[in-house]
Amino acid sequence: MDIYDGLMYAAADMQQLKKAADSLNLQYLECIAQPVYYSLPQTQALRIKLQTPTKDTTLIVARLRQHIPLAQILREFPGLVMEDSGHVVLAWKPRDTEYDNEYDTVLYSGNANGFNTIGLNKQAIWDNCICSLEYLGEYTNIYIWRLDKPFSRLQLPQEYAKMVQYVDCMIDTGTVLMLNKGNLSEEENAPLDSLKMLVLLKRHKLPTGPLKYTGFDERDKKYIQREFNNNPRIRQLFANAVTVAMKNGSGSGQLEWLAEGVSSKDTILLMKRSRIVIGGCSMDDAPRQHARNIATLASQTHQWPVFIRAHLDIMNDYFMRATDASYAQPMRKTYLRELELLDIPAQRLLLGSVFKVSNAPAAHYYGNISRIGRAFTESAHAADFEKAVKGYMKDQQLDPFNKCLFFLLYASYCYQQQEAAETKNKISELMKELKAYPEYIQAGIHGLKE
Repeated sequence: MDIYDGLMYAAADMQQLKKAADSLNLQYLECIAQPVYYSLPQTQALRIKLQTPTKDTTLIVARLRQHIPLAQILREFPGLVMEDSGHVVLAWKPRDTEYDNEYDTVLYSGNANGFNTIGLNKQAIWDNCICSLEYLGEYTNIYIWRLDKPFSRLQLPQEYAKMVQYVDCMIDTGTVLMLNKGNLSEEENAPLDSLKMLVLLKRHKLPTGPLKYTGFDERDKKYIQREFNNNPRIRQLFANAVTVAMKNGSGSGQLEWLAEGVSSKDTILLMKRSRIVIGGCSMDDAPRQHARNIATLASQTHQWPVFIRAHLDIMNDYFMRATDASYAQPMRKTYLRELELLDIPAQRLLLGSVFKVSNAPAAHYYGNISRIGRAFTESAHAADFEKAVKGYMKDQQLDPFNKCLFFLLYASYCYQQQEAAETKNKISELMKELKAYPEYIQAGIHGLKE
C-alpha cells in the first residue's frame, strides 16, 4: 500500500511540498540563534465571589478599597454572603478595541473547562486587587481577585521560544489566505451573466428576448471549452468575469468550475481566495470543502505559504462559522498525517502554535487546543506528544498561563480518545503523577472525569 493513499493531496504534489518544507527548514537554521519571547502579563490570585443586596454595593466596594479585612466587612453587612473562593491564574491580553486602556482578563479557574474571559480596564485594578461587579437586579455579585504579586511578563525558555519562532518560519506571517477584497456573499458579475445568456442563445438556439437561465450545466461547460479559442466574444466575456470576480470578490463556485477547463490553476486559486464561504450551520461542509479546494490547488501550484495556512485552517476549524460540531466530527479528519508525511517536525509546529506570547508578530498563527488535541489521537507519534506536553506542564521555568494552556490541550487529547477505556487510563496516569504538577494544574486534574 502506498503511504500516500487516502491523503488529501497527490503523491507528486506531496513530493514538491516536501522540497518547499526542506527549504524553509534550512532557512530556519539561519534565524536568530536565541529568539526572545515573553508571556502574556500574568499573576496568580485568590478569587472571591460575594453576593450582596444591590443597595449595599457601593458601600461594600468602598470598604474593600480601604483594605478593610473581609471578615470585618462581612460582619458590618449582614446581607453580604461569601459564595466561594479559590486560587486562580490571571493573564491580561489586549482587546480588539479603539480604547487603549481596555483589556480582556483571561482567567484560568483550576478546571478542565477552559478559560473565562472578563472585560475589564486598567482602572479596575487598585493596589493588589481587581474588582468586578455583576448586577442582577435586587442582588449584585462582587468578584474580587487578590493578587499574589503584580502582573508581569516572563521570558520563555529557549526551548519554547524556538518553537514559537519555528511557527513564524513555516507559516509566513505576511501571507493572507482569504484576500481582503473577498465578500461574504456572491455579488453581481455582469460579464458572467452575459456569458450565460450568450451560451443559452448559441447552444440552445433559443430566440432572443427576456429569458431566465439559472446556471450552466456540464454541456454548457464543454461548449465553452470547445469554443474558447475560436470565439473571441466567449473568451472576452469569460476573462472579464474572472477579472470582476477577483477585483470585487464577486466570484462563485460555478465560475470556478467553468474555469477548470480554460484557466490556469493559479488563476482559479486566486478566485477561490477572493470568495469567502459561510456555512448555514455547523453541519454545513461548504466552508471546509472550499478550504480543501484552496489547499489542494496550492499544493498543485506549489505555493507553500498558501498551502500551509489553508491546511492548518482546516485542521483548526478556522472558519467564519464553526464546521466541527461534535455530531459531525466522526465524518471528518484532522489531516495530521499529511503534515507528518511532509518530513517536517509536525509536533514542533503544532505545539509551537499553542504558546501565547505578548511580542509575536500581529499575524502569528495560534492553534486551536481542542482540534490539536484531537489530531494527536490520530498521530503515529502520540507517545512523544504525551511525553512532551506532560513535561511542559511540570516545567518550573515555563510561565503558569502557558502551562494551563498545555493542561487544557492534554485534557482535550484525553477526552477525544477513540475508546472510553483509553480516556480513563490516561486520566488515571495523571492522577498517579499528581504531586509532580503545580497546584493550579493539580486542581485541573482533580476536575477531570474518567
